[in-house]
Amino acid sequence: MAAPVAVATLPDEVQGEEVFVRSTEPSGSFRIDPAQYWHLDCLTLVSAGISDNTQGLQSIADLPHLRKLYLNNNSLTNFDFFIRDAPLLSDLSGANNKLRDIGGICRLPALKWLNVSGNAELTLPSSSSHPSVDRVLIRGSAMTSDSAQNLFSCFPNLRCLDADSYIAGYPGFIGSCLRLSPFREISQGLGVKVMSQSQLQRVLHDGCLSVPCFAILPDDEEFEQFCECHGVFVFDGISVVRKVHKFQAFRTLTDAGIRTPYTEHMDLDHWDRLLQEDVPFSFPDFPCIMKPSNGANGMHVWLIKSKEDLEAHIALARTLLHKGSPTSECWVDDFVLQEAMPHSLGIDVRVLVCAGQVLACRMRKAGRPGEFRTNLSQGGGTDPNYVLVPEHAEMAVASAVRAFGLLYAGVDMFFTNAERTELCVNEVNPGCGFDGFRQSNVALRLAVVKEIIIRTLRLSEDDTTNCCATRETSGCEIDG
Repeated sequence: MAAPVAVATLPDEVQGEEVFVRSTEPSGSFRIDPAQYWHLDCLTLVSAGISDNTQGLQSIADLPHLRKLYLNNNSLTNFDFFIRDAPLLSDLSGANNKLRDIGGICRLPALKWLNVSGNAELTLPSSSSHPSVDRVLIRGSAMTSDSAQNLFSCFPNLRCLDADSYIAGYPGFIGSCLRLSPFREISQGLGVKVMSQSQLQRVLHDGCLSVPCFAILPDDEEFEQFCECHGVFVFDGISVVRKVHKFQAFRTLTDAGIRTPYTEHMDLDHWDRLLQEDVPFSFPDFPCIMKPSNGANGMHVWLIKSKEDLEAHIALARTLLHKGSPTSECWVDDFVLQEAMPHSLGIDVRVLVCAGQVLACRMRKAGRPGEFRTNLSQGGGTDPNYVLVPEHAEMAVASAVRAFGLLYAGVDMFFTNAERTELCVNEVNPGCGFDGFRQSNVALRLAVVKEIIIRTLRLSEDDTTNCCATRETSGCEIDG
């Protein structure tokens, strides 16, 4: 006796480029004639009783122009019916099935949008990767650190994620307004709620926060303490960032056994007296570098070539101290003198480190003759194809992670020999930018945000104290 023809069998005549089939009857078999439906662009088989045993599902891959396939509310456990490549299929929905495995999507090289919500038993293998997918819906599945790790491994270019932000324990994102802009769009795309400092304070005071949350680069110590008291995981807060004060950084790197240019804190009055009295001094040799202890972007960094040059720049430094707002980029606390590395004037290496790994590196070069600063903001150029040898990669990681405890940072390294085969660490910059690398700005931001999400979930799983209980017992307050 012949197998029954499924109620999901396509109609004899198709009007336009879309077919919608809906039925609550079980489907025993399924057939498509590619010659008849070669032009089909969208196929919707919702509640059609389809299961792994439905015969003829493989014929879907024979539709040469199919771009969208919707299989919601059926009984599929996998997508293995894709036995051949479906080269144009970009949208696939298998919501509310019984999916356990999605390995079959390896046959869909153009897949961009995937909906696997409502499949509670779904597991994501860490071994497969689908770089074409950038949008995923996965509501109805609890998100743990392992599943998040696998999710980002499966979809390394994921930019839009709908994952039950507050139901499944997906972390919220919190930070001060000054620091949010590089991550806001990507964080929101990954299903993370973005809050400003004041918004978070109100939410925590009202007791409305019940999921793992994180704050990145809060630049206010009181706010950082407030976060920690309320169970918010802080990454690269001000208590850590203070350690990269230029003179403090020299001590920290030296204590960690990491080679770095000799650096001294400048007492401007003391140096005025030395220069006026023409007292001999052992440091610095000229040329040397004079720069703010808390500077960025190459601002007010000077190459000092003589005593007279030093005297003139000390006078200039006095006019810059404590001008403007302490939170502004132009604020200058004090200055340091640093040994100049003659083989690295006008050329250095920037290494982007995240979670103990090198994400990217580039060689930087001064942008004009006579300029020794390599910062992009000072007109510097870049060679994104520079290759960092393992020994120097380890030095960069040790500087950012083991010496300072930073989640992510830009490590600036100087060449120490004429052949430019040896490096030392100049500075460690928390919260650095992502421009100028071989990898795109977006890809690097994604890597950092994904690592923060995974770490937040892992910390939450390891944390034995409930966030609400912490709020009730801590008594931490901050003026709103």
